[in-house]
Amino acid sequence: MCNVSPSLSRAVVTQPADGGRTTAVRFVDFGNSEFVKNSCIKVIPKSLLNIVPIAIRCSAVEEPLTSMSPDEIFTALEGKQLTVSFSKFKEPYEIKLINQDGKEE
Repeated sequence: MCNVSPSLSRAVVTQPADGGRTTAVRFVDFGNSEFVKNSCIKVIPKSLLNIVPIAIRCSAVEEPLTSMSPDEIFTALEGKQLTVSFSKFKEPYEIKLINQDGKEE
């Protein structure tokens, strides 16, 4: 768990601390990653270990998304209403994004 706001968020350590003051984590219910202060990391209570994460890891299967960074994808798709079509049903899920006109993004 990670205490980076007024509440706690579930996170997984993705890069252990290297002796510095921060550790890389991925927030399992949001999907984003960041470095957080080591003092913010707490052990998750066992009662929360079996709750399925809200965010799922996906990868795009077609251009132009496959060659874009996550930030570029976010900027390009922000505010658009899209349909997600899954072509692989295990992590990482493979997806195609379809806009309102029925065209792939």
